[in-house]
Amino acid sequence: MDDRDNPDGITDDTFDGRDATIFLVDASAPMFEKTSPSVDNIEAEPTIDDCPFTLAIRCAFNTLKNKIFTAPYDSVAIVLFGTKKKKPNEKYGVYSNTYLLQDLQKPDCDPILQLDEMLNKDGGIDEYVYAVDQQSISLADALWLCSSIFSKHKSKKDNKKIFLFTNNDEPHSKFSNKQKQAEKRIGDLQDGNVSIFLFPIGEAFDTSKVYQELLMSNEYGSILSGSMTADELLSKICRKGQKKRPVANLVFNVDSNTKFGVKLYNLIRPAPTPKRMQLDKRTNEIVKSVTTKFNAETAETLLPSELMKSTIVSGEKVRLDKNDLTSLKSKFAVGFTLLGFKPIEKLKFHLYLSPASFIYPDEDLVKGSRVLFGVLMDRCQVRGFAPLCILKCTAATKPRIVALLPNAEQDPEQPSVFGFHVIYLPFLNDVRKFNYGDLVGSTLVLKDERKYVPEVWRADRGQIDAAVAIVKKLSSKTSYTPAQFEDPALHTKWKTLEGLALGREDVESVDDLALPDCDCIDRRLGQRSTIFNDLVFPLGYQSRNFQASILTPRDPQHEATVEDAARNGWLDKMKVDILKGYLSNQGVHGVSKMKKAECIQNIKLHLNLK
Repeated sequence: MDDRDNPDGITDDTFDGRDATIFLVDASAPMFEKTSPSVDNIEAEPTIDDCPFTLAIRCAFNTLKNKIFTAPYDSVAIVLFGTKKKKPNEKYGVYSNTYLLQDLQKPDCDPILQLDEMLNKDGGIDEYVYAVDQQSISLADALWLCSSIFSKHKSKKDNKKIFLFTNNDEPHSKFSNKQKQAEKRIGDLQDGNVSIFLFPIGEAFDTSKVYQELLMSNEYGSILSGSMTADELLSKICRKGQKKRPVANLVFNVDSNTKFGVKLYNLIRPAPTPKRMQLDKRTNEIVKSVTTKFNAETAETLLPSELMKSTIVSGEKVRLDKNDLTSLKSKFAVGFTLLGFKPIEKLKFHLYLSPASFIYPDEDLVKGSRVLFGVLMDRCQVRGFAPLCILKCTAATKPRIVALLPNAEQDPEQPSVFGFHVIYLPFLNDVRKFNYGDLVGSTLVLKDERKYVPEVWRADRGQIDAAVAIVKKLSSKTSYTPAQFEDPALHTKWKTLEGLALGREDVESVDDLALPDCDCIDRRLGQRSTIFNDLVFPLGYQSRNFQASILTPRDPQHEATVEDAARNGWLDKMKVDILKGYLSNQGVHGVSKMKKAECIQNIKLHLNLK
């Protein structure tokens, strides 16, 4: 684990904790109307995704499946309003044309199977069809039920969210009593720190009719743009459900008297595979491992206070106890310590060490941090300088030298991000010298008639042009996005676990998008690859990766020795490399993975010996 991912770091209480999300789905008449085919494709049959209600349920279904792996301690509920489905609820009371499909609970197999049956069973959504009397639909009653669910939820510190799905931009008139009741309920929810996110379905959704005025005081929530497909809705749900947790809240020390607070974020981190748990094969219970340290000479158990660490300095072993290590780590203050400034063009970003982080001012840690942070960022952008700092995330982590690069990206589709990118600079030991001669080869050339100097083989102009032509032809016209390439091994494991948990016989296969499309590459290159090979590789050239067994000539003396040892019964006294070499020369496959016992057995089988 990287130092910046240390779980002992200080986290932000505002975004910490779990999420409690309610999917509030409109089940009125417009939600069951399938969109008509486009003019360009009139003959196309409407699919199940054309029903907005099905789109919303499918989003809840996929969210539950994802949360089992990504956030198993979050809670999810599904509430329908405007439906004819009725069921007495003693826990929360009865609300008109409002139905609690699933109570607020952690993601599990039963709610997922219930939604799966709704989506795939014939007539699975018929019993939830809209109410007969459209005028009886009340958004206020649905929000009241959501408020009751949150109030009786066990964990009071969860981040409460409501995802409202509808394609009806005018559920009631703008100045009606229902409008006033809905405003009252939304105000009560916002007083309880509940965020409301509106997910309109359909591009013609007009938010100015009702919802813009209803959610105008929505401090933490928002109104999203209209969506037509399940992929668009899932992408927006993923962005709104992402936990914006800082790695640490740190102090930025400008000098001994001036400081301000910042939040440190990791924008990119790898998706880890689930940890393995050791189980007892008899009881299937989790096995707990306990480590006990003892003295090898006396066999006495050692206490933590008796343990010491050592390091080699000038060839001598220096012992350090716990207090010594603590004093060494406390030499640098936790947080950012400003060292100076350096022109941005002088920084060597090609010396990539680790993914960059991001800092944002923390007004709660130090009052006035946003003003000082903004002034520093503005001056750095105007003058083209980057602050150099010492970064120490926690008391236990080692200090790092970092450069703060002001964010200059201006995406017209995204709001401007206010902050610095934290670029981790390498120490001297982190930069390795690259020997090109070891990679491409070299020739000893006599220099000044005194000594021979290796001269690296370099490509001529024709070889370079041939390589450039290949690179240009295979370069993608679109920018590279890591999200486009998913880990097939990780997704296969998730799909297998999902199939076992849901009792499915067929497991959905996962395509490896990182594999090259050889046919497409051949079509693009044409004769360019042949021209490159003819210019770079001479006739009869063989790669270093060529099988060693083919390139290595046979040694008759070794072969005779191995056969003689096999007949006399002392093969176990020979080295395993000699045994593997004999099998390779005899054409046996898979020799590199064989152990010594397997080599002996294969030699006996080859010589028809018992």
